Amino acid sequence: MLLTAFRAAAPRSVARQAVQLPPRLHLFTQHRFASSSSSSSSSSPPPAPSTSALPPRPQKHKAKKAKASSKTPAAPSLTVAALSPSSPSIPSLLPLGLHKTASSKPADGQAVALTSAERYDTAALLKSLQALGLLDGAVNLLGEAVLLPRWSPGPGQAAGEVFVFESGTIVTWGLSQAGTEAFLSKVIRGAASGSEEFGWVEQGRYTEPETEVLDFWVGKKQTTMVGDSIHLSAISAPPMDVAPITGTSPNPDLLARLAFSAGMARTTKLGVYEEAMDAYAEGVAGIPKLLESGSEAPVKKTDIIKRVGKLHGFRQKLNLEDENLLEEPEFLWEDADLHAHYTSVCKALEFHTRLRTLNDRVDYAFQLQSTLMELLNTKTSHFLEWIIILLIAFEISIVLLREGFAIWGPEEGADKKENARAH
Repeated sequence: MLLTAFRAAAPRSVARQAVQLPPRLHLFTQHRFASSSSSSSSSSPPPAPSTSALPPRPQKHKAKKAKASSKTPAAPSLTVAALSPSSPSIPSLLPLGLHKTASSKPADGQAVALTSAERYDTAALLKSLQALGLLDGAVNLLGEAVLLPRWSPGPGQAAGEVFVFESGTIVTWGLSQAGTEAFLSKVIRGAASGSEEFGWVEQGRYTEPETEVLDFWVGKKQTTMVGDSIHLSAISAPPMDVAPITGTSPNPDLLARLAFSAGMARTTKLGVYEEAMDAYAEGVAGIPKLLESGSEAPVKKTDIIKRVGKLHGFRQKLNLEDENLLEEPEFLWEDADLHAHYTSVCKALEFHTRLRTLNDRVDYAFQLQSTLMELLNTKTSHFLEWIIILLIAFEISIVLLREGFAIWGPEEGADKKENARAH
């Protein structure tokens, strides 16, 4: 199906030559990477991407924020000796959210996750890989991601391993954050090919990409995660010099990195939704103060309906769409070790806690809009009641003018009726 999508989306300049996909792209494919080429041809192209490297972005992960880098001087230890010279010292306090790891040597590399769009068009991605000569080494890994076992930003620079997820996320192993942004610019956005036609991979491009960075160490032990640090086996560390697929199954260590990458990809996707919710909260931050001042309906009905629709679309992306954040990837269901890797990275990045908090914030936003709608309906009902009262008063006045007032008495009223008949 990938071959069909590729041939349907191939440009005229490439159609003259027969496209031969590597055999590895036909292995372990499932329904998720069989996207139709019609969606990519009908969608409007995004603005021309900039070829310059993207500016570095601060981390959303609280533990990574608290973690001091090697260049930042460490905070002074809190010791009793500072108060009393004769008292023993207290060990240094760890930053909140961090766990002390057994490894004291510098990290061997970084795992960088970068989310830049709502989704990636698979057919456009294959065209971009072919234009750059990377298609022969690409592998569709279990239908979850397109794998590039070895990619380098340029001559003389360190190479790394790249996972491209259809959900709009790149996860690299062995590349720096600048190298990951270079892959986004050159491969995903087509800057290296010199043609904007290959830059339509991103569908629903975000204004600013969301990133997450974790350090990893390579050793003789089995692949595992300790605290917020990943320890990989040295048998097939990234970038891989051996074939990622041997026989009929992928390399076990490669699948472990796929599980870690899937967890990081969902965390950065969650970070995008958190940023969107922050922007929404800033837009409605002044409404409670307006209600506190006594305003009955500080917002128009059309604005309330628009915000409710935005919240429903937001919750649908979180919980209902194919690439939602509640369901776990299918390849984890039959392997307890892979599921443990995925769970460990989600726990280290506080994924489930942040997702629960985000859903609670959406619930509160719904309650606020419901309150505004009730106040607006109450104001409208009061207005209608006053209209009804005025209509009744007007009708009574007409009747009184026509029939006469009762205070004139029965005789005076009868004389007026006789005079009216005489005339």
